[in-house]
Amino acid sequence: MSPSDNLNGTHSAQSISWEKHITGEFAKDKWHLPHMVENYPPISKKNIYFDYIQNPYIKAELKYFFMYKLLSKEYSPASLAQGLCQSSRHLYVFFNDNNYKINSVLDLNLEKTLVLLRTWLTKKGYSRHDRAPVLLKAMYSFYLRWYDTRDEHDKDIWDLRRMYPESEHPLYVGNRAWYMNFTFIKSSRLKILVKNFYKVRVATRALQTVHKELRYLKHFIIFLQEKHHQIDTFSLLERHHLEEFYLWLASQRNQYGKLTSLREKRYTVQYLRVVFEYLQRIGSQDAPKKPLIYPEDACGTIKRVPRFIPKAASEQLKDNLHLLKPQIRNALLL
Repeated sequence: MSPSDNLNGTHSAQSISWEKHITGEFAKDKWHLPHMVENYPPISKKNIYFDYIQNPYIKAELKYFFMYKLLSKEYSPASLAQGLCQSSRHLYVFFNDNNYKINSVLDLNLEKTLVLLRTWLTKKGYSRHDRAPVLLKAMYSFYLRWYDTRDEHDKDIWDLRRMYPESEHPLYVGNRAWYMNFTFIKSSRLKILVKNFYKVRVATRALQTVHKELRYLKHFIIFLQEKHHQIDTFSLLERHHLEEFYLWLASQRNQYGKLTSLREKRYTVQYLRVVFEYLQRIGSQDAPKKPLIYPEDACGTIKRVPRFIPKAASEQLKDNLHLLKPQIRNALLL
């Protein structure tokens, strides 16, 4: 049974009318990118082929995935043409060599398949930087969400673009900022509690704000799961849990090996208090029974001295202002 079978209210690769989703030049088995993309970069690679894929459902999933990422500008034409299209061929050959009988990437056991794929790439002598594993993970994650037709609030990964008018979508955010991922919360009761809180926050706050808030709250949830996994409601918290959390947070290191910054600690405490006080005001049975975060818990901030643009770089910017987008040009002038 595939993961998609375990979800209520989902489509599958076989049930989709792909001709309604993949249209025009994208429906062809040969994509000539300079005709399909404005301002195509001056690179030698110009065509992407799909005629080698015999399975119509896998072909459709790969085409639509590339089309979506290209049109949403999550993938650049250059990265698609120069790396990902070759990796997609490696991925399909891997499926054939291992005799996979699948009609969707969701039919795979992702973790097991990734191990086998990396081993296969090594045996074939391909570069260790081959992006086939990255492509498989991205497609799996994409279709796990895309086939799911439930209300966005019922999912464990929210696509915030579906919750805000397009006019309110920020122009400059990373791809991950579009999603709120609640899968890290192991307790179903705690997950429902947090998701219900963010239903309201999404309705009243900007997209960038709620995404950052969840990142800060995640510190506390992970702490509870590591140190007090039996706590599945904030009503069981005592002051000593918060004091223990502050010590734990101060000792954590990020992906670069650096200790938690003062800014990160400050906002984590701030947003944790927002959650607790909101639950107490609405009379939630999951709210802490008494105030747990005190005014003296607030962290200060480090006032940094502005770093000015070097004169040589400033002159280059002034000479090339006409090449910049209006928003960037105006910001630099200010």
